[in-house]
Order: sequence, then structure tokens, then C-alpha cells
Amino acid sequence: MKIGFACELTPAKTFIPIIKRLKEMNWDKLEIIALAHGDGAEELINPYSDKVYYIGTGRSSKKRGKLIKFYLIAKDIIKAIKSMKKEKIDLLVSCGNAGDVRKSITAAYILKIPVIHMEQDIYNPIETISLANVVTLPSKKYKKFVQKEYKIKNIEVINGYPMVTYIDEFIKNNLKTREEVENIYFKTKKLKKYIFVVLGGDLREEDIPKLINSIRKYNFPIVIAPYRFDKEVVEEHVNRISNVDTIVLDNYVDVVSLSKYCELLIYGAGMGITIEAGILKIPTIKIEGFHKMQGSVDLAKYLNIPVLKIENFGDDLDDLDEIKGDLIKDSHESIENIISLIKNYKNYSEKSGFLSYKEIIKKRKKFYISSS
Repeated sequence: MKIGFACELTPAKTFIPIIKRLKEMNWDKLEIIALAHGDGAEELINPYSDKVYYIGTGRSSKKRGKLIKFYLIAKDIIKAIKSMKKEKIDLLVSCGNAGDVRKSITAAYILKIPVIHMEQDIYNPIETISLANVVTLPSKKYKKFVQKEYKIKNIEVINGYPMVTYIDEFIKNNLKTREEVENIYFKTKKLKKYIFVVLGGDLREEDIPKLINSIRKYNFPIVIAPYRFDKEVVEEHVNRISNVDTIVLDNYVDVVSLSKYCELLIYGAGMGITIEAGILKIPTIKIEGFHKMQGSVDLAKYLNIPVLKIENFGDDLDDLDEIKGDLIKDSHESIENIISLIKNYKNYSEKSGFLSYKEIIKKRKKFYISSS
């Protein structure tokens, strides 16, 4: 059996424990084909895959016209079609709400390949999940909402987040020491204490100066992972307004190790970093971005991570509440539930179809109009 896993960076972390579990089961002729998308995904997923194909770039802060965007998406869909056709993939597994989902599911639909999609964002899904044979949700509380709002019919609840297992194992086996973090990332400025900032997809470029100004009051050096933004763009803002030690890292860095040793983690991103903060249990602030409703916001609140507007950051780090909640047990269950769906993928033939596709498109348009 050939299983394709389409992934950006965070979905890759979700898939790795699933792939490891599949390989433990010694299935006859099992082959794992990774369809990597965006920075870092190929490097991360490669050791666990039999073959890796690069199917395109992820989102960035660069502003492009509609025709250019359409051309780039179409180009990447063709890459995905060629890769999946060449390998004769039996099943595609996708996760998240980024370009890898749109491109890979579209390719699978054209090639008539069954799809299992793992939905985690909940409130802003990619429209192509309506073409999946199965859509999984992390908990029962979302099922009625997704059925009503997006007309998704073929739902399975997996009760957890497989990525938790990846992060837990990474912390136990691969976490860098404080000295290693200093030697790799702070060569020019030896920082013992710092605030770590991750600029993700919940922020816009115009938020960056306001964010840096808000953080300066804590009087700690600032270390920034640009993530969804071009490093040069972030450096321009930093050089213009910051009067404290500030380091702007490359886009692809070891976020977990950098988070482990910081005085405070501040992030404007989604599910992946929320999970990482929840396991590390470090002082954390999630920025309230333009995604007001989001699966990661729900999870942050469950973990006791404050979700704050940039202008509402407190003055004292000691005022932050302790992170609570245990995600690890549910993660193991969710992996087994995904394995069961993969085993029985031929039993799931019904797609939610055009009505669902249209409903998701309508909701996404409404969301982007209201957040602009």
C-alpha cells in the first residue's frame, strides 16, 4: 500500500508519529510518499518517508496579484498530480488549512485517489476538504458545528492531536541544550535571558512595529522567528524602532528548543505552537490576531494560555497564569484512531461534495471581508 502524506511544517509534525506507528505494524509493501510543501517540511519528513516530492511553497507576507497567485497554485497542483501519478498512490492523508491541503486534495480528486483529511483549525477550513472521503475532528464538540456550518457529512472524531506525541518525544530525545541554542542562534549577542517571538499567519505586516513596541516594556532582549514573514522585512521594522537587543532569526529554526529557554513566548500563530507551549508549560501569550475563531484559540483557552490583543499585554510577567492540561494521553488515542481509518479507507466513499464546497467558499469570503 502506498500512502501519500501532504504536509507543510506543522502537519509534518502531526504525521510523523502516525507514520512511525504504521511502520511498527509491518504492513506488507507499505510505502510512505511525502508531498512536502513550504520551508522546512521536506527536511523534517524525509527520514520517515520512502520518497519525498516537493510540491511548492507556502504562504508568505509577499503581496501578489490574483493572476500570479492562481498561476503559482496551478503550477504546484501539476507538481502534485505528477508525483502522485508517478507513485500510484492508494491513499492521500492531508492536515491543516494551508496551500498543501488545497493543492494535494485537488490533485487527488483529479486522479480519483481517496483522501483522509485531518481538520484542526475548524473555523476556517480549506474548501477542498469537501472533496475528502473522510474529515477528522479532534473532539466531539466540533462535530455539530462543522456539519451545520460547512455541510460536511463524512466526519470521524479522533479525540486528540497526534502532533502532541511528536513534540513530547522531541523534548525527551532531541531538545537542544541552552548552550547549543546560544551557540547556534546567538553567536553575535550572547543572550542568557530573552523573550521569544514567533510571527505566524495570525498577524499582518503592519502589526510588527506595534508588537515590538509593546514587548520592549519588559526590558528583555527580543529574539524573533519571522516564520511567515520575510526576514529582511522584519529586520527593517526592528532597525527602525527597537532600542533593545533584538535578534531576527532565519525563517526555519528550532522553535521548541528556543521556546524552552525563553522568559516568555509570544506568538501570532496557530495550532502547532499552541501545542508546543502546552507541553513545555512555559510562560506564554498567544496574540489575538484577525482569526477571532480558531481551533488553536479554543486549545489555548483550555491550556490557560492568555489570548491577548497586542495593546493589552500586561506589565509584569509574574501575572501570567500557569499553563494547565494534559494532551499526551489523548494524542496516543488519536494516532490509533487515524491508523484505524487508514486501514479501512476503502469503506469511506462518500464525499461531502459541491454543496459543502460552496458553503466553505462563502464562509471564507465572509471571513476575509470581515477581517480586512
